[in-house]
Amino acid sequence: MVDRRNTNRRWKSIEDLQKDCFDPYTSSYTVISENHRMIHDGMFFKAQHRETITSSGGTMQVVVAVPALTFPHMQILEITTDGRPLDYIMTEGISTVADGTAVTSFNRNRNANTTASTVVTHTPTTPTGGTQIDEHLIPGIGNKIGIFDETVQGEWVLAPDTKYLIEITNNDTSNHDVEIRLGYYEVGI
Repeated sequence: MVDRRNTNRRWKSIEDLQKDCFDPYTSSYTVISENHRMIHDGMFFKAQHRETITSSGGTMQVVVAVPALTFPHMQILEITTDGRPLDYIMTEGISTVADGTAVTSFNRNRNANTTASTVVTHTPTTPTGGTQIDEHLIPGIGNKIGIFDETVQGEWVLAPDTKYLIEITNNDTSNHDVEIRLGYYEVGI
């Protein structure tokens, strides 16, 4: 078994595997979900971006740029708004003139020093091309917020050396605040 936390990719001994069955912070026997374990191993990251989308077709664009030899497992894709209907589209394999402004990805284990290799940005310059792989309507009813949460429906295992565009379009006649939250863990070869 390869030690996911070890950058030199050494093989684990039986003794190391036995030690790895115990959480380093609580010394409890590790019987937790894989996502929970990825947080403890310092491999789960969170990025979020919030902005006001202008009325009648205004958009928020977020790029997720995956480097070679990295396989991010996007577990959380949550979009919230203070307003009425939004369209969400995810496109794989886009090109940009510039990827935009960096969004900080925080390690969910605040004791770990591992940083994400996947880069999240917002407001890219001229995104083009690609294949649409997902689309949803995020409803807003009256004064209730709209929310879209992909967590329950499963993860996206993103392809290495690929850029993804997440685009949110405001279909209302008023401006609305919108926030996107991404949660993902990374594995590499």
